[in-house]
Amino acid sequence: MSDSFHFRSTAPEYRCFDLLAVQPTTEKLFHAACMVYDIDIICVSVTERLPFFFKRAPVNGAIDRGVVFEVSYSAAIRDSTMRRYTIANAISLIECCKGKSVMVSSAAEKALELRGPYDVTNLSLLFGLSDKDCKEAVSSTCRSVLLHGETRKTASGIIYTVKSCSEASDQQEAPPQSETCEAPPSKKQKSSVTE
Repeated sequence: MSDSFHFRSTAPEYRCFDLLAVQPTTEKLFHAACMVYDIDIICVSVTERLPFFFKRAPVNGAIDRGVVFEVSYSAAIRDSTMRRYTIANAISLIECCKGKSVMVSSAAEKALELRGPYDVTNLSLLFGLSDKDCKEAVSSTCRSVLLHGETRKTASGIIYTVKSCSEASDQQEAPPQSETCEAPPSKKQKSSVTE
C-alpha cells in the first residue's frame, strides 16, 4: 500500500477474500494498518530497507486486535543484499513485538525456495525469536490468522450466513436437493397418520 485510499473495507471486492493482507510502505500507513484497518496480516517488506522504524504502541495495538505480522524468507535465499534487509527488518520487528504474533512464510517464486518447517524454525532463530516463538511462527500463529479471518467475515463470530436456494422456498415446493443447492439437507416433516 502506498496510499490510504487503496484500502476500502466496504468495497465488495474485499468480501470475496478469506484473508486480507497489506504491505504498508510508509509509517503513516503502517500505523493505520495496525490501529484502524480491518485486516488479518501485515506483511513486512524484506526486499528493501524500511523507510521507518517500528514503534511499540501501534505494534501492540495490532497484536491486541489479533493482527499478525508476516516475515517472508525467500528473498534471503535469492540474494545476499536482500538477506541483510530480511534479517535487519525481521530483527527490528521482533524486538518491537517481543516475538508475539509473528508468522514466517516463504513468498517463494520457485519451488526450490521452499523450506521445511524445521528449516524455517531454525531460520527464525536468526531473526531473534525464541525456540517457543519459532515453533508458533510456523504452526499456531498461522491457525490464529485463519480464525481471525473467519471471525472478521462473521462479525466477530456472531453472524454466519449460508447461501441457499430461495427460489424453491418461495413457491413452497419440496425442499431443495443437496446435489443442486449448497443448502444443507433439511429434515422431512412427519406426515400425520389418520386411521
